[in-house]
Amino acid sequence: MRRLAPALLFALASPVFAATHMQPGLWEITTTLQIPGVKLDIPPVVARQCFTAAQLKATEHPLPTSPGCTITDSTHSSEITRWQMQCKQGNNRINASGEIHYSAQSYQGSARFSDSSGKHAETVVHRYSGKRLGTCR
Repeated sequence: MRRLAPALLFALASPVFAATHMQPGLWEITTTLQIPGVKLDIPPVVARQCFTAAQLKATEHPLPTSPGCTITDSTHSSEITRWQMQCKQGNNRINASGEIHYSAQSYQGSARFSDSSGKHAETVVHRYSGKRLGTCR
């Protein structure tokens, strides 16, 4: 669990995604975390963000970034983004893969972060959902 702390921080610090096929406006984004085989009561993180048309158009890819992390592979279709990512946090190496399904008014997806640099492999699953609430105020 200690080695995956950076992945947990990544999820909490970067719960927002953007993509060109999303409609501009105010979005509510929810991120939940699960650790397979571990019963934890981690409340979801909910954030609201206003996306302008210019921000959505300027987005190079709809994936969050974090220091020490590099996207090694990503594919995009009109509605789905899939990716592979590697993160270096000190002596730890974390591999991640994920998928997000987008529409104009909502999105949902998940990512799996795994750290196998210790004696036991550790995994954290992030689940993402977003919904457009309306226009920005």
